[in-house]
Amino acid sequence: MTSLTPQVHLLQKIKKVITYICMPAYLQNSPLKGDRLYEDDTWIAAFAGDLIGGYKIDFHFFITSLENQNFSRLSEIEGLFSFTAFNKKTNKYYLVSDYRSQYPVFYFIQNKKIIFSSCLSSFVRILDKVDFNKQWLYDYLFFNFPINNQTFLKNVFRMPVGSVLEVDPVNNKNIIHNYYPSYKVKNPLVKDQQAMELAKEVCKERFPFYYYGADIFACALTSG
Repeated sequence: MTSLTPQVHLLQKIKKVITYICMPAYLQNSPLKGDRLYEDDTWIAAFAGDLIGGYKIDFHFFITSLENQNFSRLSEIEGLFSFTAFNKKTNKYYLVSDYRSQYPVFYFIQNKKIIFSSCLSSFVRILDKVDFNKQWLYDYLFFNFPINNQTFLKNVFRMPVGSVLEVDPVNNKNIIHNYYPSYKVKNPLVKDQQAMELAKEVCKERFPFYYYGADIFACALTSG
């Protein structure tokens, strides 16, 4: 046992948690069968979430995509998931989000600490000190929802849509590769004065039906 790496010790601990806690609650009844953890001579990997039309996690597909830097292949995977892997030979870490980023996964990289989790409460328990992220609050108040990759925990970020985070602690480099195109704003169907006249018409003719019985009502038009 003394020859095992710290990563292997951690893997064994995670296996115990999944076996004794997660399996009775969820995994035994999930249509997606097989282990959520994988290890060979080079890689340690973990999967969370679910796949559409799949009955087993294809770890080989994920790992070869990372190994060959062929990230575009990941767009072929349908489902809500996050995937993380550690390469023992290069000491590189990888974190993958699904192409809609519907399965939330977060990361913290600072002061030689690398933390990945699908639950924000993990960072509260692991980090020595947690600061509130004011930028998240500003975005939330202005847009009615957080934008970009901000979270309410400072320096804890959410993985963007269809992306692979590559962490190289040896060379102190972090790179985000996008394997799926981000949502793009379409050209408006109407604009300028025509759009303003249409907005006035909707407010005047349609909105009163939603406030039947009220003599005066107001509607706030915001970017959110």
